[in-house]
Amino acid sequence: MMRSRWRSLAGLTVCGALALGASAAGAVHEAGSKKAAARASRARPLTRTWNLTLSPAPNDIALAEISFHRAHLGARISGRMLRVSVSGPFGADYMALATPIVGTPGDLRAVVVVVNRPSPLMDPANVHLRITARQGLGTPVVWKLANPFSQPHPGLTPALCDMPMHGSAVSGSELLALGSRGAPPAGFGVATTVAQAYDVACGLPYEGSFAQAVTGSPAPRPPVCTPCDPRPGFACPLVQPNVCAVPVAVAARRASASAH
Repeated sequence: MMRSRWRSLAGLTVCGALALGASAAGAVHEAGSKKAAARASRARPLTRTWNLTLSPAPNDIALAEISFHRAHLGARISGRMLRVSVSGPFGADYMALATPIVGTPGDLRAVVVVVNRPSPLMDPANVHLRITARQGLGTPVVWKLANPFSQPHPGLTPALCDMPMHGSAVSGSELLALGSRGAPPAGFGVATTVAQAYDVACGLPYEGSFAQAVTGSPAPRPPVCTPCDPRPGFACPLVQPNVCAVPVAVAARRASASAH
């Protein structure tokens, strides 16, 4: 009887030892898995980098919209999340990067603009940019457009014209400046340069001073009509470039008055 009890106790002891060993082995395995995951996380790059080439003609601009449709990092892009640098010769050109202040969570975007300012400083035909973005922004989609001043396409809406305020002209106060390189067009900063370039590319109203600063000549304006207000019995002189006819209602009133 005593031997049977000792055997039972010995069996329980062995089982307990095996259970403790299995538990310890499981803990060691779990700790090892966590360490492996931590090592993999540290090894995984926090950013992605790619190259982008823009080719504005002299006295013109080129721009690109960088969109992230599955962003996981807040409701707005910051300078730490997205950076643009110039690789190679840059001459007297200007680069500006900005993003909408009011963004859409999970659907973020930024616009980079390059102004081709001709000079004797080895101006490149192609400007090579290096884009660095946080992985949490997701996979980027890039739309480009070049030379809206010298090669306009009226009636066509480019794919990049989809910022949150699309449909109306963008102001610099609606954009957050993220970075720049070079001297900006006279009278314009980072955000206002991007806003004006976006408006030009998307066929929206823009300032004539921006066109003059970029192209070196003022933007074309509607022709100014020469006032013409003929009295009854007098002919309207033909003055170039245009002659404005008297409004129909005014002419009718005058004809009625002369008849009486």
